[in-house]
Amino acid sequence: MDPARRPALAASPRQLLDYGDPAGYAPLREAIAAYLGEARAVRCEASQVIVVTGAQQAVDLAARVLLDPGDTAWVEDPGYQGARAP
Repeated sequence: MDPARRPALAASPRQLLDYGDPAGYAPLREAIAAYLGEARAVRCEASQVIVVTGAQQAVDLAARVLLDPGDTAWVEDPGYQGARAP
């Protein structure tokens, strides 16, 4: 390891090195929930926010939660092309 990085690593909380909450980093989810309340008038709590890595993961997760196998879904055109993939 680069010796210059050791002080920063030593000062970091141990939790940053472990697997975190599957829904995402809690302070980030709290900030997103607060932003949604202020900027979008959406009332939600951090426990209702899930942080994903991108649009493809978000669409996949939503489809898995909301659809049953064989259900038909409509996709806007133009729209995210990754949502059309089988």
